[in-house]
Amino acid sequence: MEWPAQGGRHRPAPAVMIRQSVYALAFTLAALAPTALWAHAVLLETVPADGAALEAAPAQLRLTFNEPVRPIFLRLIGSNGRQLLAADAVRARNATITATVPELSQGAYIVSWRAVSIDGHPIGGAFTFRIGAAPTAATPDMAPATEAGWLAASAVVRFLVYALTLLAAGGALFIATVLHASSAPAAVRRYVLLCAVGAAAALILSLGIEGGLLTLGPWTALFDPALWRLAAAGTTGASVALSLLGLAVIAGGLWHREATHPRLVLFGAIIAIAGFGVTGHAATAGPRWLTTPAVVTHGLVAAFWVGALWPLAWFLRHRHTPVAAGVIQRFSRLAVVAVALLVLAGTILAIVQVADIAALWRTIYGRVLLAKLAAVLGLLGLAGLNKWRLTPALVRNDTPAGHRLRRSIHAEMALAIAVLVATAVLGTVPPPRALAAQRAHADQRQMTGYSVSVPAPPYTALIKVTPARPGVNTITVHLSRDGDSAPVQPLQATLAFSLPAARIEPITRTLAPVGPGLLRYTGPELSLRGRWTLRVEALISDFEKAIFEAEVPIR
Repeated sequence: MEWPAQGGRHRPAPAVMIRQSVYALAFTLAALAPTALWAHAVLLETVPADGAALEAAPAQLRLTFNEPVRPIFLRLIGSNGRQLLAADAVRARNATITATVPELSQGAYIVSWRAVSIDGHPIGGAFTFRIGAAPTAATPDMAPATEAGWLAASAVVRFLVYALTLLAAGGALFIATVLHASSAPAAVRRYVLLCAVGAAAALILSLGIEGGLLTLGPWTALFDPALWRLAAAGTTGASVALSLLGLAVIAGGLWHREATHPRLVLFGAIIAIAGFGVTGHAATAGPRWLTTPAVVTHGLVAAFWVGALWPLAWFLRHRHTPVAAGVIQRFSRLAVVAVALLVLAGTILAIVQVADIAALWRTIYGRVLLAKLAAVLGLLGLAGLNKWRLTPALVRNDTPAGHRLRRSIHAEMALAIAVLVATAVLGTVPPPRALAAQRAHADQRQMTGYSVSVPAPPYTALIKVTPARPGVNTITVHLSRDGDSAPVQPLQATLAFSLPAARIEPITRTLAPVGPGLLRYTGPELSLRGRWTLRVEALISDFEKAIFEAEVPIR
């Protein structure tokens, strides 16, 4: 079936439209190509170290990550609950956040931080340190976080963004590639326009919800312009802006009743979906030369499939059987290629995100992904039934086949909603690759061990335990004299281990000299988890002994 051209204009041939869409997609992906490969942000190091016991106050706080981050807040909290950092004391440069520390007295302190990862998702945590003898930990009076509420709102809004953007872009693709006409039915144009308006509203709202999730403030914070500026400054803002631009282009191509502009709505659909390739877990996973095109391709073919369901049902209901059969046949031919691309891109993204097959049933992300895959398999089954059974019957002018095909399309709509719900949930859950990276960095930090500086004027001992885990550990002691940091070589030195919580009395061992002022012992004494007491007795001369005692956490 041929759709008539409006006003004597020639409609573009399907092959030309497909070639133009490939060029537009390639141009968009080139614009999105990253200059570096980023993964999920992980905190690598803090200065002071978590649990450090310091003789003097630090001049600076430093947090080092594996990728650039934007700080939301960095708070230094004393044992009285007061916040001690000024807002202008915090600086961020590349993958490091620093803050100038005011003059601190002896006591315990908590550093609480929150930042935005390169994938647009918030990360946060806290660590402690103490200056001098501090028997009690800081106990800040802080309001409970509302993260659960913001996460729920984020999942709902994500669903609306995904669903409405896919419907608008998919309807536009349907008009451009299946109808490929300058005159589409008014009902189909209205459907795409309404979806585009709804998607634009959901995208704008998603910025506010993202800002609330970043700051974990009260719901009234949605009226604070600073919250919106914070969300818009990151990759989420760029994603929303790009998708809004695409939706505006689609609306411009459909606005006039006299004529539809297939090329314009085609390019608008590509731009709208390309916004999904700017931010999110999947789009920012490495290698981005592979994942970003996979995300955009996956989104485009999903939009083409999902966005075409309502128009196909409309043609079956409101057009004669030969007309509806012609439209469905053209869609079916394109759908074969779309399904192949959908499976290929989805497989690439699943391999990158899951990394380990066992994560499919061991993690929340994996279980939600399995549920999504089950719904997708149902969609593929219905698509096969439609193509090889119901569509040929419809072409033979079998009237009951039209009713059965319409019911099958309605079932596809229900399964598509399930797929979109699962996709929205996946966007709020850390993927297994991110969890694996966090575990790897945690193991690496553990392997670096635990260090503590213990003064016994006029001497200081730097005691390091590696890896500070149950089992065999190496204890290194560096002795120096205060003021000039010159190494001190004792005549003899012993090390005693005790774990009062488990009623383990001191176990004494001899420290062996391995260098100027450097002593070492390796053994299995630290075999239990807990806070062990290490006591170093160094005989400096026949008449002078220095004693150093510290608590070391074994985790």
